[in-house]
Amino acid sequence: MATVIEEVERVAGKGSVCAVVTYNVSNMRKSWELLEERLPTLTGNGCSAHTLNLLLKDMFGIGFIGDVLAKALAITNFVCKRPELLYHYRAKQRQRFGSRQRRRTLMIPVSTRWYSKTNCISCVVVNKEVLRDVFLNAELLSRYSNATVKLNRAHAILADNTLWTEARVVLRLVNPVTKVLGTLSK
Repeated sequence: MATVIEEVERVAGKGSVCAVVTYNVSNMRKSWELLEERLPTLTGNGCSAHTLNLLLKDMFGIGFIGDVLAKALAITNFVCKRPELLYHYRAKQRQRFGSRQRRRTLMIPVSTRWYSKTNCISCVVVNKEVLRDVFLNAELLSRYSNATVKLNRAHAILADNTLWTEARVVLRLVNPVTKVLGTLSK
């Protein structure tokens, strides 16, 4: 790597390379030391986006933040894994927000992208009334008698008024991190 950097500096000018940014800080520490020893003007550091994703991971490990995520995920999974229920959810969403207006659908988080957990919570909060309307349809929900425990949990979560307050607090806490992460990822 040092040879490549020296070649770039030969073409672009001495000092034109000032830093090496890597994905995984712990695995690259020795490489940075060797590079900085050979090229003293060089600085090594980890990828800021990766660091922020790790920060979000730690934040979602905090008690009440993790609880809010678990509740949002329970609702999201219940709706998204039942095609007919998802269809009715989308129809209610179109009624409420209009067909042309951009609607935020429910989002199942991706394990390696911690900001997607924020999106999961945000989508549930934005669609609170739509979800409540869907879960008032007893005829539709009677089709899911084989999932009574999950259905009852989803009902309890939607009826829990503290969830909505806590979810907004969580979104306010993680928002600065996700904004910076979004900027870095562009």
